[in-house]
Amino acid sequence: CIMKNCFIKYADSGIACNSASPDTIDNIFIRHCDYGIKCTDNSSPRISAATMWDGTVPIGIYCGSNSDPTIGSVWLDGYYELGSKGIQIVNSDPVIQGGSICNFERGIDICGGNPDIRDVELKYNTECGIACNLEGGCDPCSAYIAHNDIFFNQTGIKSVDASPTIYRNRIMDSDSVGVWCSGTDTPNLGVDATADSGYNEICNDLWNVYSESSGTIKAERNWWGEVPPDSTKFYGLIDYLPYLLQSPDSTMPERVTDLTAILSKNSIVLQWSAVTTDIDGRSEAIKYYVVYRNTEPGFFPEPLDAIANVKVTSYLDSGVVGPPHISYYYAVRAVDYGENMSYASNQVGEFEKGLDNDTIDPFEDSPWE
Repeated sequence: CIMKNCFIKYADSGIACNSASPDTIDNIFIRHCDYGIKCTDNSSPRISAATMWDGTVPIGIYCGSNSDPTIGSVWLDGYYELGSKGIQIVNSDPVIQGGSICNFERGIDICGGNPDIRDVELKYNTECGIACNLEGGCDPCSAYIAHNDIFFNQTGIKSVDASPTIYRNRIMDSDSVGVWCSGTDTPNLGVDATADSGYNEICNDLWNVYSESSGTIKAERNWWGEVPPDSTKFYGLIDYLPYLLQSPDSTMPERVTDLTAILSKNSIVLQWSAVTTDIDGRSEAIKYYVVYRNTEPGFFPEPLDAIANVKVTSYLDSGVVGPPHISYYYAVRAVDYGENMSYASNQVGEFEKGLDNDTIDPFEDSPWE
């Protein structure tokens, strides 16, 4: 079932999800609840455009054991209370992409599991932006943390006996430490021979990396705000050589604005013009385009919607035209060689075997922009 366009307040849990609960939760406003959305019992809903504000929800989204929701474009505003968490993850593997989590004690709190956390803004959280296994009794944690803006927290990322991969994040202006770790397992901040690690921007912190771990922290190929890096901003066994000589590319490409769809028998042909600049107007090389499909008009493209990565400016969605009551909507995003992703394109859609191009432009019309 689908739950959308709701305002919920004054409850223990705004929405409680189990294996029989909503498949889709969209455009929900929640206030004055102990839990905004609570996922348990193997539930894996798709959650998008959930808003909780004014510091009235201590636990924004709870992901219990074996509950693996897909969470996109949520806006969670806490109220600094001890024990408050924007998203709490307990032995589960959610995918979190986009949105903002601010003003909690811990922005995202992980106790076991392998969550995928990307493109999230985490600010003004009083203990840390992201916590990995700070509580006792957690299962192993191998979170993938990439392309996030982690600013103005007490500590950016804290990790105890966990091994998250930390890739292409901006971890800046922390009150104390950019990345803090202890225990035997250690985070991967960058291994020179590994493509999907390093390239973080970690600077303007009292300590860039502070380690109480027994092993050496790999932190190669990152930008530390100055050349050479200030060695006094590293504590413990930190391997930060080699280092980047400048800030890594963090500017997103320009978006596609002319996506079109052509009906070809029982298939849809998508076409668009190549992206050649970033949003600042500088020349840009595109690594690939991500094609998204959904049955809801005006949808916000999320990982679950992705159907293909292509290096060309067209895509054939074969055999999708047929069922008379199913309408498909499409969007694309450009991704550059720095793994920066553009805003979503205009959307095109199929309406019962007829085509309507440029049906909606979420970039222009979205209330979140």
